[in-house]
This record gives sequence, C-alpha cells and structure tokens, in this order.
Amino acid sequence: MKNGKFQITIKLLLWDRNFFLYLRDRITNQGDLPGGRIQQDEIYRLEEALIREIREELGEIQYEIQPKPVFVFPHFISKDNEDALLVLYSGNYWGGKIQLSNEHTEYLWIHKNDRLEKYFSDTFLKGLREYFLEL
Repeated sequence: MKNGKFQITIKLLLWDRNFFLYLRDRITNQGDLPGGRIQQDEIYRLEEALIREIREELGEIQYEIQPKPVFVFPHFISKDNEDALLVLYSGNYWGGKIQLSNEHTEYLWIHKNDRLEKYFSDTFLKGLREYFLEL
C-alpha cells in the first residue's frame, strides 16, 4: 500500500469572549476560519505560517495564539479537490479593525453554542463538532 500525501491547512479559532470569528469563502461560499495551507518551507514553523495567513486575511489586528494546536482533523478542500489535515489553533482577539482579503466575502462572530451547521458543512462541520464536544 502506498503512503498518503496530504496538504496541511492551519486554521485559527479566534475568540472574543464566547464568540469565535467565522469567515465565508469567496470561491465556495462555504464557512471558513482564518488561516490556510502552509507553504513547503513552513513545515517546521506552523505558528509563523499561521501568523502570515492571519495578516493576509484579516489585516493588522491584535491577537494572541495559543502555542500548541488544540485539535487535528481530516479536511477535504473542495475548491482544489484535495484531501488535507486541518491543524486547529485557538487564540484571543484583542482588537483592531478586521480587513478581509479578497479570499472571503464576510465575517461574523458566532457564539460557541450556536448551531454550527448554519455556517459550516462537510468535513469542516464534522471536525468542529468533534472539537466542541471535547471542550
């Protein structure tokens, strides 16, 4: 059997008290979180890659990231028809104006007890549900 090769995507559950930041993807119109795929030279620097992605997608906001991932789950990237492992980090939003990149069309702050299926689907929904059950 052949070993699998998967992309790695890093995402951030960015919290403002009991609410986390939700993004809507411009291409798929599906729910998303800040972050993205790592580049080849970032394999040993995941937190740096996440910081880069946050700056690209949200602008110069003030926040902190917990130093270790909080959850990992399989994720299918539909716009590229690729399997990936999603490495989920958690962090706190401290302030600053969110300026979305052209990758996303909107953002909302979702309460942690809101129905996730209103915002996410497929593997993203399944992974987030599993994570929230562990909280």
